[in-house]
Amino acid sequence: MSLPRKMENASGREYKYFTEISQMMFVFGEVQDPLPETVNLVEDIVRSQIIELVGSNDRFPPHIVIERMHTVRQILQARGLASRRGARYLSAEDLIFLIRHDRAKVNRLRTYLSWKDVRKHAKDSGGDAGAGMEVEIPEDGADDKLAAKAQKITIKLPWEIMTMFSDVLPTDDEEDEDDIEAHEASIQRLKEADDATRQMTREEYQHYSDCRQASFTYRKAKRFREFLNLPASLDLKANDDTVDIVGFLAFEMVRSLTLAGLEVKKSLEESYLRDDYVGSRPCSVNGRICPALLVM
Repeated sequence: MSLPRKMENASGREYKYFTEISQMMFVFGEVQDPLPETVNLVEDIVRSQIIELVGSNDRFPPHIVIERMHTVRQILQARGLASRRGARYLSAEDLIFLIRHDRAKVNRLRTYLSWKDVRKHAKDSGGDAGAGMEVEIPEDGADDKLAAKAQKITIKLPWEIMTMFSDVLPTDDEEDEDDIEAHEASIQRLKEADDATRQMTREEYQHYSDCRQASFTYRKAKRFREFLNLPASLDLKANDDTVDIVGFLAFEMVRSLTLAGLEVKKSLEESYLRDDYVGSRPCSVNGRICPALLVM
């Protein structure tokens, strides 16, 4: 059953990413048709966190309970960082600086940006730029030159020690710890996808593959900016990496929320079966995550 691209709740609030978030949650382990209330709550949380990340004073009403994500727990607002530099727009470094303590996420973001640059060069050369949000290892048979070029593209962060001494410490041909960790994380996600699809039929796998392409920003930059609805002083620069980075962080937030909800649901169900659960039966509807599990 196809899901609507946009959805409204009883209060008339429009949700712009109902389909995409539903697809992302399915890929991360939720059932194929998650509860609309849960999907809408995830969109509310993601928008709230992204707005705070880029420095807006906009807030949701008090009745919406927001669970702060680890990546923005100690925010030095990106807008404030840009202002200190006298810049009008946010830069990629402003956003990455906010998550610098989450090394795994920074590594995934660097890998994403590296392959994004590779696809851009491939498109400029007449190839296909690709569409997926999840950037993994190239498939067998991929162009060797393209893969080699991806290994050479390195995202330099000005606050890292290796960047400060890059002129005297040649590292082009070396694989550092960040590269190794990013590779291992990529392999782990591929293994999880393989485990999830092992028993699928051809049609089920095709649907799963389509869901893996869900993105907040790919060919949706205008809708994403409308989704954030930032004031002019905080708006993201069009056709810039910052839009893709914010979209990547939103994607990661959906993943974190889904995995956390599934973990709480599993824990409550196990407790219920052990007869040491105090209260009513765990909040679950046909195996789907209930909104209450995301704010516990």
